[in-house]
Amino acid sequence: MLKRFLKRPVLGQIAWLLLFSFYIAVCLNIAFYKQVLQDLPLNSPRNVLVFISMPVVAFSVVNSVLTLASFIWLNRLLACVFILVGAAAQYFILTYGIIIDRSMIANMMDTTPAETFALMTPQMVLTLGLSGVLAAVIAFWVKIRPATPRLRSGLYRLVSVLISILLVILVAAFFYKDYASLFRNNKQLIKALSPSNSIVASWSWYSHQRLANLPLVRIGEDAHRNPLMLKGDRKNLTILIVGETSRGDDFSLGGYPRDTNPRLAKDDVIYFPHTTSCGTATAISVPCMFSDMPRKHYDEELAHHQEGLLDIIQRAGINVLWNDNDGGCKGACDRVPHQNVTELNLPGQCIDGECYDEVLFHGLEDYIDHLKGDGVIVLHTIGSHGPTYYNRYPPQFKNLPQPVTLTKFRTVPNSS
Repeated sequence: MLKRFLKRPVLGQIAWLLLFSFYIAVCLNIAFYKQVLQDLPLNSPRNVLVFISMPVVAFSVVNSVLTLASFIWLNRLLACVFILVGAAAQYFILTYGIIIDRSMIANMMDTTPAETFALMTPQMVLTLGLSGVLAAVIAFWVKIRPATPRLRSGLYRLVSVLISILLVILVAAFFYKDYASLFRNNKQLIKALSPSNSIVASWSWYSHQRLANLPLVRIGEDAHRNPLMLKGDRKNLTILIVGETSRGDDFSLGGYPRDTNPRLAKDDVIYFPHTTSCGTATAISVPCMFSDMPRKHYDEELAHHQEGLLDIIQRAGINVLWNDNDGGCKGACDRVPHQNVTELNLPGQCIDGECYDEVLFHGLEDYIDHLKGDGVIVLHTIGSHGPTYYNRYPPQFKNLPQPVTLTKFRTVPNSS
C-alpha cells in the first residue's frame, strides 16, 4: 500500500509543461489579476475579453519559456524557481500590498535576521509551504514519460511553442491598444506579474550593485566652520534623529484630525509639512537625505559613490558620530565614526535581536562629556518600522487597548 502511494505519477512531457505553465501563469498570479480588476472595470464585453486574454498571454509566455528550456533539460529547475519566486511574491503582495521592484529587492537584501524572523507567521509558513515548496517538490517528483522517438517529441514541443506565440500575436492584434492604455495609466501593475516582476527587479538591483566600486566623488572640499564657531568658549552640539516609517499623513502637527503628536505639540517644534522622503525604503531615503541632491533630481547611482553631508561636516573639523538601531546607514556614514548599538544586545532593551530606541542613548552621555570640540550626533531609530509595530516600544508606553499585531495587519481600518 505504501509503495503504491509513494509511486511517482507519470506525465507526458507536453502534459507536464502545460500543467506547470498553467500553475505558474494563473494560480501564482491571483494578486496580479485582482489588481487588474481594480483598474479594468468589467462593464463591457470588450473589457471582459481583455481580462480573459491576460491569463492566456501569461500562460503562453511561461509555456514558451519552459518548453524551450526542456530542450536543454532545464525545464524542471526553471519551473521550480518560477514557482518559489512566484509564491513568495504573491504572498507579500496580497498580505502587505507591496510592489516588487528594485527597492523591494534592496529591502530584502538588507533585512536583518530579526526582521526576517518577525515576518515568519504561521500564515506565511503555511502559504509558502503549500503554494511554493510543495508545488516545487511535486514538479520534481512527477516523472516525465520518456519520449520515443525524440524527433517527434521535439516536433511536438516546437508546435506547442509556435501555438503559444500565435496566441500572443492574436491577443496583441485585437487588444494591443487596450493593453497599452491599461499599463500606461497603471505603471505599477506590471510589477505584480510573476515571475517577471522578480526577475526584472533582481536584475535592476544587481546592475546597481555593480556600480559600488566606482571611484568616490568628493564634494565640499573647501568646507570650514564659521569663525564665530571657532571663537566660542562652549562646544556646539547638534543631535539629528532620523526616524523610520512615520507617515506624514498621520501627523496631527500636519493637520491630521486625531491627536497623534501630543508630546511634540507641547515642545513648540517647527514642522515642515512639505518635506518628502525620496522613498519608503531605507536604502533609498537615507542616502538621499544626506546627499546634495534634491528629491526631484536624486540619482541613486551617483549617491552611492559620492560624498554626502557627514563627509563635509567632518572635513570642516566637526566630530561626527552615527548611532544606528535600524539595520545600517546604507552608505551615508561609511566614512565617519559609526556604531550599531543593536549589537550591544542590552538586557531589558533588546529582545530577539531587536532593540527599543532608548538603546541609542547608551554611553552617549559619556561620549558627549569627553567630546573635544563641536560635534554632530545622528541617531538612526527603528521608530515604527513595520510590520511588527507593536514590538517597537516597551509595554508601559502602550496607549491602545488592542495594539495591532502582525496577524491583524491587513484587517485594520484606516480609522484605527
